[in-house]
Amino acid sequence: MIEGDACQLSQDVHEKFDYIVAGEVLEHLPNPGLFLAEAARCLKPGGALFVTVPNAFNLLRIIGLFQGYESVHKDHCFYFSGKTLARLAALYGFKLERIGYTDPLVSARWKPFLSWAWQQLIQHMPVFGQSVVAVLRFGDDRKLSCRILD
Repeated sequence: MIEGDACQLSQDVHEKFDYIVAGEVLEHLPNPGLFLAEAARCLKPGGALFVTVPNAFNLLRIIGLFQGYESVHKDHCFYFSGKTLARLAALYGFKLERIGYTDPLVSARWKPFLSWAWQQLIQHMPVFGQSVVAVLRFGDDRKLSCRILD
């Protein structure tokens, strides 16, 4: 096992990888762009970075704003939308290949109707999900299967 600084990967890792997984990591870093630059150095051409980050537009977070409460985890430095994550990654040579969102109300504690209503909303408007899930491809010129419009 190798332990090291996520923003200095290439100093600790001296080989190239096909895949790197960063699950709920970028939002904790003071400079997520530095991590992306390091991940690019450690990936083989055509390699993929799998990323999940809290969604800035999570519906529960938005509802909290209307109640005068901004939900921010004490350890988070950033929140991303799918678009801002893709834009930041593009600055470091990554292309968005796939994007999705997780559903925050999987918990059984929610009443059946509320759970059903939530499932309907997320099915039709997944952008309100809890986390952004992205596959970012590095150094690969294939046509993208997904894009985010300006």
